[in-house]
Amino acid sequence: MFEDRIECQPCIPASEQDRKVDPASATMLDACSRFTAEDLQWLNDTNLWDGLKKQAASVMPQHGRELCVVDASTLALPAALPVVARSLPQDMRPPATFVGSCREPTAAKAFLAANGFTKQVHLHQRSTTSSFVELLEEPTLAGEACEYILIVADAVQRSGELRQDVLAQVAAAHRHCEALGRSLTVLPGNLILSLTLLESLPLARSSRVQWTPNDDLCVDVRSLNVLAPSTFEALSEAKLSAKRLTCEHEVRLLLSSSSFLTQLPSLEVGQKHRLGPVLTEGTLHGVLCEWSWSGNRGDELRNFDKAGVVWPEALPSRVEKGDYVLVEIRLLAARGMLVTPLEVQRAGSALPSG
Repeated sequence: MFEDRIECQPCIPASEQDRKVDPASATMLDACSRFTAEDLQWLNDTNLWDGLKKQAASVMPQHGRELCVVDASTLALPAALPVVARSLPQDMRPPATFVGSCREPTAAKAFLAANGFTKQVHLHQRSTTSSFVELLEEPTLAGEACEYILIVADAVQRSGELRQDVLAQVAAAHRHCEALGRSLTVLPGNLILSLTLLESLPLARSSRVQWTPNDDLCVDVRSLNVLAPSTFEALSEAKLSAKRLTCEHEVRLLLSSSSFLTQLPSLEVGQKHRLGPVLTEGTLHGVLCEWSWSGNRGDELRNFDKAGVVWPEALPSRVEKGDYVLVEIRLLAARGMLVTPLEVQRAGSALPSG
C-alpha cells in the first residue's frame, strides 16, 4: 500500500554548471531542487485550479472596501494567489492585499513574478507562520481590511483524506473576523463528505490477514489483525476495484457560512448517520470517504486518490438488499474527521443485527 516518494531534481546542463550564478538564482535553484513529485502534482493539477478559479469568480467584494486575500494552503508555492487574483475585479479600489506562506520566499516571489502577479503581497516562511491569524499579525495588516478571503486549496490531501487542521483553521478565522466585525469568505466555500459502503477484495487483502481453517495450522493467524490499520488512504480507483453497495450519503460543511461555527459542536461530540439502503447483497470491506468541493465527486479533485475506513471485524460483514449501516462522524483535534461504523441494521428492523 505504500509507494516510495520520488524526489524531483532539476537537471542543469554541463555548460551551465561552470557559470557563476547570482545569489537569487542560486536560492531559487536550491529551493526547486527540493520539490517532490507530490509538489509538482499539486502545481500541475489543472482540475484543482480551474475549480478554485470558478469559486473565486463568484466572490464579489464590495466596492471601496479594503480586501485581504490570505492563502493558508501548505503547498510548496503560493499558487492559489495568482489564480484568485485573476478572478477578482481588476479595477478594485483600493487594491486588494495578498498574504501567503511558503517554504522559500525567494522561490515564491520568482514564481509569482513568472505568472504576472504584480500585486502587493506579504509572504511568510512556513516554519514560523501558517495559520490565518498568525499570517495577519504583521503590524501593517492589523485591522486594515474590511473583508477577508481565506484560501485552503489543499483542504483535501492528494491521499484522499481531509487535512487534519483545516477545520480548526477555518473556525479560528471565523472567530477572528467575528471579533473584528469583518466579513469572511472561504475558498472552497463548502466541503462535502460522501460516504459509500463498498465491497473490495483488494482492500480486504491489503488490510487484513486472510485465513482459512486448516487442521495442520496450530496458530490462528487472524490474531494479527488487531495490529491492522482501521483506515486506508492513497488508493487509486483501479487498485480499490470496489463494488459500491449503497448510494452516496452526503455530509456538507459550510466553510464560508457564518453558521459553520454552529456545526462544529455536534461534530466534536459525534454525529450519527444512517447509510443505505443496501442496493444489492454483498460483503462489506469498508466505507469509502470521498471529499469534494461541489458534490457528486466534483471534477476539482478528480485526480486524487481514495481514502476511507476498513470494515471492523467485530461487526457482521454480510449485508442483504435493504439493510442499513449506522456510522458516527466525529471531529478530533489530533486526527481530523473520523468515521466509525457502529452497527448493521437489517431490512425491516431498527434493531442492530446480532
